[in-house]
Amino acid sequence: MDTKKVGIFLRTVQAGSMKKAAEQLNYTQSSLIYTINSLEQELDIQLLNRTPKGVSLTDAGVQLSKIMEELLEKEAFLLKTKDALKAHQKSLLRIGTYPVFARFFLSEIIERYLKTNKDCDIEIHAGNEKDLNTWLNEKSIDIAIGEPTLRNKDKYAWTYLMDDEIYAAIPANRNLPPGTPLTIEHLKQYSVFLSGYNSFNHSIETLMKEHGVMIKKIKVAALDSSVVLSMVQAHRAIAFLSGLYLEECPPNVTMHPLDPPVIRQLGFSLAASGHVLKHVHNFVSYLQKQFP
Repeated sequence: MDTKKVGIFLRTVQAGSMKKAAEQLNYTQSSLIYTINSLEQELDIQLLNRTPKGVSLTDAGVQLSKIMEELLEKEAFLLKTKDALKAHQKSLLRIGTYPVFARFFLSEIIERYLKTNKDCDIEIHAGNEKDLNTWLNEKSIDIAIGEPTLRNKDKYAWTYLMDDEIYAAIPANRNLPPGTPLTIEHLKQYSVFLSGYNSFNHSIETLMKEHGVMIKKIKVAALDSSVVLSMVQAHRAIAFLSGLYLEECPPNVTMHPLDPPVIRQLGFSLAASGHVLKHVHNFVSYLQKQFP
């Protein structure tokens, strides 16, 4: 039922005539009569007695008008409550990214962002490249932070943020001080832990094959490469990790850049294909300022 019709009907009853009600509501008399008739047809019952002197309620109209008044009161209360809730409701920002980026960059960025954006709640989804693409397609996240493979010209633009150099984590070697670049020849002596979730492993494997090096692979199904890093400590094997893990390298493991270097780019894609919500736009603007 259209409550606007109900409101017009009740104002007509209060005015006592169609003419007076039309004047008060700034309606033409014909359009007001049409609205009242439409309400009666919808209810399939006569609500008003019409005479040259004015209008009065029928017996059915007396009973139904009381219910209609309650209906409008409840509608007004509903709208008032809705507006109050909306005024205090926080915007939810959903971010998908790799575990390493979430730990070493995103958590600190979010902490600073929320100090000046207290009307925003943030939800972080940690996953691999396949997860991020799935979440974007399902629109279960607003922003995906990852490699350019997130780029899809038909769906998502990808915006660059930073370079992330790939390092080799090896058991501590006194002949190789931390930070010493490792050539392909250096890597021949080791078995390699390869995380199935790191897309850059393919680039490294290709590079080693080009140099005629066949590596002994130990595949590890671990989303967080911290697991792989801890395995390097216990075994004489190496792993290729993001340079972001330099901060948590254990004492008996050293991290070394590769020669030639392997660099991956990190950036972001937005799930929204058209209008970007204000709270998403605000965070993206802030995020880009952190990586000038």
